[in-house]
Amino acid sequence: LRDCVGRQCRCYRKGDLMGVVVEGMTQVRPRYVELEPEQSLPLGIGFDVVELKLDGQWGRLVVENGQWAIWSRHGQVKASGATTSRAQIELQGEFLFGSNWAHRKGLSGQFWAFDVTRYRGLNVGAWPLGDRRGLLWRVVQEHGWCLEGLPPVKVVKQHQVGRWPGLWENDVLARGFEGLGVK
Repeated sequence: LRDCVGRQCRCYRKGDLMGVVVEGMTQVRPRYVELEPEQSLPLGIGFDVVELKLDGQWGRLVVENGQWAIWSRHGQVKASGATTSRAQIELQGEFLFGSNWAHRKGLSGQFWAFDVTRYRGLNVGAWPLGDRRGLLWRVVQEHGWCLEGLPPVKVVKQHQVGRWPGLWENDVLARGFEGLGVK
C-alpha cells in the first residue's frame, strides 16, 4: 500500500453514483440525497434499512500484504500501518478523525464500517446488500482487531427503515449524530 501514495486519482458522477478512480481501480459509492426533517422518506422505492450517520470522513479501509490504509474519497491516504493479517479486505465506512463530535464521544481514530467490497481478493461489491452485511460482520470478527495503530474496527448498525423517525428524534437531534443513511 505504501506504493499507492501519490497515485493519480479522479472523481466522477454518473446518475445516482459517485466514483473515484485510482490508477485503474474504481471505487463506486452512492451519492447522498439531503432530506429536510419534515420531509417524508420516500418509502417503497427500494429502501430497506436505515443507518445512523457518524460525523467522520468517508473512507475505504484496504488491508493487503501485511499493510492497512484508509483512503479518502479523493484518493488520499488518511492513515496507514502494519497488520498481522494476511487477508485481502476492502471495507467502506466512516473514519472518525478530526471531528469535534468524535473527540467529545471518545470515538476519535475509530473506523466504523458499513460495507465490504472485497474479501480474499474477490470483488463482492455487486453482491446483494444482505449478503455483504453478513460477510462484513464475519470479516470484522475475524480481522477487525489486528490493525496495528488503529482501534478495533466497528460495524455501523442497521435498523428497519420504518424506525427512521425515532432514530432522527432520539439520535440525530438528541445525541448529535450527523444524520441518517437509507439503503
